[in-house]
Amino acid sequence: MGVAREYSYDYYTKNNNRIIKIAEENNKMIRMRERFINNLFSFLLYFSCIAIIFLLAYLLIQRNSLIVKSKAESLYLDNDIRAKELCIENLESEISENLDLNMIENKATNELNLIYPSLAQTIYIKRKWEYSADEENEVINCVSKINSGEYDDEEE
Repeated sequence: MGVAREYSYDYYTKNNNRIIKIAEENNKMIRMRERFINNLFSFLLYFSCIAIIFLLAYLLIQRNSLIVKSKAESLYLDNDIRAKELCIENLESEISENLDLNMIENKATNELNLIYPSLAQTIYIKRKWEYSADEENEVINCVSKINSGEYDDEEE
C-alpha cells in the first residue's frame, strides 16, 4: 500500500489569514470613515467658530456705527441749539436797540391817556445818612401834608 504523503497545508490557517486580511481591510475602512467623520466635525467646528467671530465683529461694528451716529446727531442738535440761542440774543439786542422811549411816551400819553405825576404825587428821597436834621423835618412835614391833602402842585 502506498503511503500517503502528508502535506503541511492547513485549510484553516489559510482561511484565518484571509479572515485576518478582510478584518484588517474592514478596520482600515472603519478608521478611514472615523477619520473622515472627525475631519468633517473639525471642519464644521472651525467654520462655526469663524462664523461666530465674523458675526461678533459685525455686531461690534454695527454698535459702534450707531454710537457714532447718535453722537453726530447730538452734536448737530447742540450746534442747532447754539445757533438758535445766538439768534434769540440778536433779536433781543435788536428789540432793546429799537426800543424808543419817545415812542413809548407818545403811546402812553396819546393812546393810554396817562399823564405825568403832579408835584404832590412825587417825593424825592435821599439816603438817611445824607439828611441833615432840617431836611429830615422838611421831608416829614411834606409827607404829612401830602397825606392830609393840603399840598398843592404850585407850591414848589
